[in-house]
Amino acid sequence: MVVFAGLDANPAEAHSAHSTFSLTVIDEDGAKRTYKEVRADQLVRMIQENGVNVLAFDNLAELAPFLNRLVFELSKLERNVDFVEVAYDEPLESKAQKLGLKVEGRLSPTASSEVVAELAKRGLGKKLDFFAPKTLIKIVRRRVPGSGGSSTLRFKRNIETQIKFLAHRIKEKLERAKLDFDHHVRESSGGYSSAVFVVYTPVENLRGIVYSSVSRDYAVKVERVHTKFKYKPPANPQRPLIVGYDPGMTTGLAILDTEGNLLALYSSKNFDRMDVASFCLRYGKPVIVSTDVCTPPQAVKKLSSSFGAKMFYPPQDLSVQEKRELVRRFDSQKIKNTHERDALAAAAKAYLFYSQLLHNTKQKTTLEGISAHFLEVLELVLNGKSVTAAISEIKEKYAVQEAPKAQPQASQSFVESRVKELESELELLKARVLEYERRIVELNEQKNSLEAKITTLLNERDQSLRKEREVAILEQRLNALQKVLEEEQTKLKAQNVLFERLLWMVKQSVNGKLLFVNILEDLTLSSVSAVCTKKQEVLYVKKPSSFDKEALALLKKAGVLGLIVPEKEVSTPFVFEEIEMPLVSVSRVEFYELPGVNVGAVSSDVIKTISEEKKELQKRVRARKMEELRRMLVEGGAFED
Repeated sequence: MVVFAGLDANPAEAHSAHSTFSLTVIDEDGAKRTYKEVRADQLVRMIQENGVNVLAFDNLAELAPFLNRLVFELSKLERNVDFVEVAYDEPLESKAQKLGLKVEGRLSPTASSEVVAELAKRGLGKKLDFFAPKTLIKIVRRRVPGSGGSSTLRFKRNIETQIKFLAHRIKEKLERAKLDFDHHVRESSGGYSSAVFVVYTPVENLRGIVYSSVSRDYAVKVERVHTKFKYKPPANPQRPLIVGYDPGMTTGLAILDTEGNLLALYSSKNFDRMDVASFCLRYGKPVIVSTDVCTPPQAVKKLSSSFGAKMFYPPQDLSVQEKRELVRRFDSQKIKNTHERDALAAAAKAYLFYSQLLHNTKQKTTLEGISAHFLEVLELVLNGKSVTAAISEIKEKYAVQEAPKAQPQASQSFVESRVKELESELELLKARVLEYERRIVELNEQKNSLEAKITTLLNERDQSLRKEREVAILEQRLNALQKVLEEEQTKLKAQNVLFERLLWMVKQSVNGKLLFVNILEDLTLSSVSAVCTKKQEVLYVKKPSSFDKEALALLKKAGVLGLIVPEKEVSTPFVFEEIEMPLVSVSRVEFYELPGVNVGAVSSDVIKTISEEKKELQKRVRARKMEELRRMLVEGGAFED
């Protein structure tokens, strides 16, 4: 069900800070509810409570005294509401009478709100865009570092780094969502001190992408942008414009016509691309959008694209001196700040670059009798067509008939008039020649000065390069020595660890808690001979399955009680049972290995463990031998009946 509401101001308080309104709500079934004194700050609550879908007004001119306050309050609405102006073209009473509504004399605010709601219900009126389809996202600091030393600077850089990181994340999210936006940042030593995104979409479309949030160091604010109601109709919609655009936290804007005359110069904070476009359209149609840097910002590219205009940027960033030269011919009192100066310099640079083309195009369109279509011809020329081809295309489009050329009267007065014109042109050309000659002298002086500076800079650069090479060689040597030092420190650290472990093991050995053992890779004769020069009770063998029988005999002879082996090698081969040599898994004892040397240490309890294992081994050997003896006796018939 669609619910309509009409709103009118109570005239006694129209200019008061405490203005009230009359509000009438009409349902589709005709049910009406009237509220006579509604404050602006109560309006949103009443619209939401009544489920209003369409809010209608008499006309905006009557709401002008408190329109900004009203729009501010309506921006708090959490539901989609359409706004309609019903009496934009004729008085409300006249429109109501035409539709058969009963109207007697001048309507009271209550009656007016009821009529407005009824007209809106019947589908009359034009829709208003109180809220531009754009949203403002701000990232700002919550805590401002005080004066102090290095800790204050670290604190400041930390916050600025967080803001920069968050700004990049929001930019990536908006790009992934394929939303049109501009963003400006205020850079600082640690990152960004603040960042602003202007997203050209309603705030509802940002749900699930960016949220308002507050942390200890920074805050993210997502705000609906409301219309400022400052629209002015264009003075000349067909006038081609050259626009200088300096986007940023504070935006600068300059507008020239094709004669190089300054039409407007303006700067403002929070002046986004949509505001810039509306501002430009007051004066005509932009055909050239220019910037003062050789790498055009995205905002300049997007503005140029939105108008289908030619984008101009200099081959290198304009210097401060060049900007001053470019704006010198304009009234300096009109230039309030550097943003306006930069925008004006960009527009002036573009005009100088295209001035000859603009002049020729204007002259030829006038001669061909299609000066009314100068804008269209110029747009074609700026997009690459020749002037002749562009004129032909426009003449064909509008079927312009060539007027018969009048034959001039060869009278004396005509000749004298023509001579005077030519003499005036000649004087003008002479003045231009003198100006160009003066300019050439100045440029030559600048050239000589620049060449001298270049020579000085080249000499300084050569000296700097020599120093840089020497520094690079020293840095290489330093890096090599640093690497050697790090390697030696690593070795020393490993040796210290080894020494500490060895010292601990010696102390434990003296206390009788540890027993030093030799570590063998395998049981070949050579490896066993090397360690069995004196009595060894226990050995650690990594691969006991690799052995020589002579080596095993040598182990027995040397009095080795048992072997410690890795867990996967613990299964006793038959040959070890023959010599009653138990194999004990390293997991059953406390074993410590010293890296780089073939020596380890084992808990002294290992002797007890090996002795127990040896007894079990001897039992298995005796049992096996008894079984073999019994089998031999059975086979020999010793137990036959």
